[in-house]
Parts: sequence; structure tokens; C-alpha cells
Amino acid sequence: SIVAFFGIHCLVFYVALSWLPAIFVDKGATPTAAGIYLALSMVGISVGGFMGPTLAARQRDHRLHILASIALSFIGILGVLLAPAVSGPVWALILGAGMGAGLAIPGVLYAKRTADRHHMAQLSGMVQAFGYPIAATGPVIAAALHGWSGGWTWPLGFVLALLVLNGFI
Repeated sequence: SIVAFFGIHCLVFYVALSWLPAIFVDKGATPTAAGIYLALSMVGISVGGFMGPTLAARQRDHRLHILASIALSFIGILGVLLAPAVSGPVWALILGAGMGAGLAIPGVLYAKRTADRHHMAQLSGMVQAFGYPIAATGPVIAAALHGWSGGWTWPLGFVLALLVLNGFI
């Protein structure tokens, strides 16, 4: 389940990194504003990347933190999809916070689910070896769905569906 959580969250990050400016430009934002929105998502990533694992490390049960990172990412993607481009900074920050937490919490999971650093390195290596290839498919699938549909509803719907699935894995 750590592989799926990590892989899907990385996939969301890769899709956002690849396509977020294009999505906002297609919604009517200027290219400069769209680039700023992407930069704001990186600010959110730094906040979520710090807060997510800091809070998760204090608990024995990490499900709430995992679900919170998924929920923030879901809300952010939904806002990007449905809200006007002018509200992009809000959704970019929320999305970034979710992505940052989702990318960083697995580090806590490695440490809490293993007995020593050798096993932690093995778990981390296995999760990354399978998670990153899963993630790498995201931008390509999003591009194919965008090319097929001519819009961003299908690609972002795909990402939303994966986030829902991630909440059940």
C-alpha cells in the first residue's frame, strides 16, 4: 500500500508539474500568471512537505495524515478543474500542500514500519523502484486524454479517480 500511495502521489505531482500552467492558460490565465500559480504550488509543497511528516511522526496511526494529504490534493485538483483561473493561487497552494505531504509522509512510514535502517533502506528502495515508474505514466496519460478530449476534464478526472482509489488502498 505504501507503493500505491507514493506512486499515485508522485503521479499527481508529475501531472501538476507538467501541465498546471497549460491548464491555467487554457482557462484564461496569462502565461505569466500560470507560471506564478505553479510557483505557488511549490510553496504549498514546501509547507506540506514539512508539516505532513512532522505531524505524522508524532502518531502511531498515520491514516488520518495520509487521508488529509489525499483530501488536500483532491480539493486542489477539483478547484483547478472547476474554479475560474483568477482563483488559481488558492487551488495551487492547497494542491501543493497535499502533494508535499503526500510526497514526504512515506519517509515516516519507512521509519515507523521497519526495525532498523537496513530494512528501512530496503523498504524505501522497493517503494521508489515501483512508485516512480507508476508516477512517470501520469503526464503521458494526461497528455493522451487531453489530446483525445480536447480539454482538461478527462485528464484531471483521471487524477481525481486515482486520488479516490488512493484513499482506499
